[in-house]
Amino acid sequence: MNDLAEQALHGLDEARKQIVKHPLTSLAVGGFLLSAVVVVSGGRVGTNPATTPLTHWLGLLPDNGTGDDRAAGAIMFAAIVTLLVLWLVAVARLRQGACSERQAWTLAGIWSVPFAVGPPVLSGDLYTYVGQGLLARSGADPYAVGPAHLGDNAIVAAIDPARRGTASTSGPLGTLVEHLAVSISGGHAFAALLVLRVLGIACVVVIAMLAAELAGPYRVPAIALTALNPALTLFVLSSFHLDGLVAALILGTLVATAQRRRVLAVVLAAAAGAIKPAVLPVLPVVVFAHCAGLRRRSMWRIAARDVAAAVVSLAVFTLVVPDGLGWRHNVSTVTLDHTPFAPASIVSNVVRPIVSAASEDDLAIGGRIAVILAAIGIVLYLLVSVRRRPLNRTVGYVLLTVGACSPVLYPWSLVAGICALAPSAEGVRRDWVLALSCAACVLVPVGMREGVAHEISLIALLVIALGLLLELRRRQREQSVSGGSAPLVRPATGRS
Repeated sequence: MNDLAEQALHGLDEARKQIVKHPLTSLAVGGFLLSAVVVVSGGRVGTNPATTPLTHWLGLLPDNGTGDDRAAGAIMFAAIVTLLVLWLVAVARLRQGACSERQAWTLAGIWSVPFAVGPPVLSGDLYTYVGQGLLARSGADPYAVGPAHLGDNAIVAAIDPARRGTASTSGPLGTLVEHLAVSISGGHAFAALLVLRVLGIACVVVIAMLAAELAGPYRVPAIALTALNPALTLFVLSSFHLDGLVAALILGTLVATAQRRRVLAVVLAAAAGAIKPAVLPVLPVVVFAHCAGLRRRSMWRIAARDVAAAVVSLAVFTLVVPDGLGWRHNVSTVTLDHTPFAPASIVSNVVRPIVSAASEDDLAIGGRIAVILAAIGIVLYLLVSVRRRPLNRTVGYVLLTVGACSPVLYPWSLVAGICALAPSAEGVRRDWVLALSCAACVLVPVGMREGVAHEISLIALLVIALGLLLELRRRQREQSVSGGSAPLVRPATGRS
């Protein structure tokens, strides 16, 4: 072995010793570098090859618009997968008490810097929000016309062509947030993007703080599952989605319930539903939880108070923008998209060989009806059995059911459910939170041909499922060896 090889091996050995000696520093540096690779490569492919960015964004976006850069797309996907692996290592490390709460926040901040500074990745809904805000500022109704109504405006070219003519499906508070972002920026589209980016950063911080509050003595693991979670940094911090604001309000609802501030909890749950109407089923769950276990007289009094608070709140939120119920007419536009890994699509594919004579439209409709009926049944069961589990679990299960069983499956629709489960995630539930977070991050690879992207996502999802299965079996074997001793029970979260 020559001197050069010996020096290289010696250098690797020294690097390994330093990593073992300073694990948190290594995690911080590795997470920052991987996040930077995701942002830089994501800038090369953009969120859609048919769009033109508003700005070069510190030189990270191409001069002539985003292109079909498959090499950059592959690099970004590989970096996201590696970041997920590093996150799993960080979660395991932080659970062992390897760092203080302050160090956990520092680690999360370092990982988040590239996403906070760079352009949106994976999704261009942020541009759509700005377009809808500009519509509202101009006096047009975002529920009646799409951003294309703005005409020759740079923001229109930055929006996915399939959404330029689509009217808004956000609730009235969601529309108000979009309008305020544009108004604060003086009608400047890029400044409005920055306002929403700042809101996304605030949402991640608030989510982690509330999750830590709910987790009691398990504050550091809760921070690791939220502020460090790539699903949040990708879909709330980078490509800001209103689901991040919904998650913050949901966690606020759980904290208010735990503090017995029940009217405030109902108002916050109503606010979440006024941003994303799909999460309105959480409202009756909260009301039922407040009444559970009370004497009949007290139960009816609490129920009447909560229902009145919900009705008044929803009425006020509906009036904050013109045509506050306009989203009802546009719900069907969501079904025009096709996501191959949505349960409705899977059901359609399973049924296809059985009813080969059915048309594609009939199969799609049948799959969606079957999944929606199943979702209704699951939500009703969770509603009537709310006393059997802590409120945060019931709310998390409801949100995941609604998000996963919609006609289309968007990864950011899982964020609120994941955040609701994170504070008390232990054992098997933590494994599921980790698996769902990882799955959300690999659902929408960009910069690749559609067929290739679907195949890569499928492989990644199968690997995640296999890893989850192996971990569950390992836990089962450990429990059998230990004689079936009870697992660690964490404090009930948000229980009335």
